[in-house]
Amino acid sequence: MVTQVIPYVLKYRLLGPYRTRVIDELDSPIAVTGWSERGLELVDGRVIQLPGMLALPRTSAALTDGTSRGIEIDERGRVYGLVRVHHWCGSDPVDEHIARVELAHLLTYFGEGEPKDQGPQRFHFPDNGSNGSFTRWGWNVSGYHAFMRVQR
Repeated sequence: MVTQVIPYVLKYRLLGPYRTRVIDELDSPIAVTGWSERGLELVDGRVIQLPGMLALPRTSAALTDGTSRGIEIDERGRVYGLVRVHHWCGSDPVDEHIARVELAHLLTYFGEGEPKDQGPQRFHFPDNGSNGSFTRWGWNVSGYHAFMRVQR
C-alpha cells in the first residue's frame, strides 16, 4: 500500500494542487449496442455507417472506446464519440481527459475499416508507432496530439 501512495505524494509535491480535468461532452448522445461491418448498431434499432466508410473493422480498440459513452450525429451526418486520453507523464497536470472525436477520422488514423476514398487525398498514417495506441488507460496522449494536428 505504501508503494501506491508514494507516487501520488511525489506528484503532489511536484505539481502542487494544480491538477486539472479536460472533459468533452456529446450534445445528444445515442447509445451504441455494438457494430458490424455494416455500421454502428444503435439502441433504437438503427444501423448507421460512418460517413466516408464502406465497412467498419471487425475489432477495434479505438472504436470500442469511442462508442462506449454513446455517439452524436451532427446535422451534416458526421458521427462523434468520446475517447479517454491517457496523460502518462507524472509532470502532466491533466488527471482525466475525455476527448470528442469524429469516429470516421479516428478509424482512418488507425488504418482500420474500409474507407470509400482510396485515392491520394485520403489521409495516410504510417504504422510506425507514432499514432499511439489504446491501452486499458486510454489513448496515449502523444498519439492523440498527432491526430489533432492532422485534423487541422
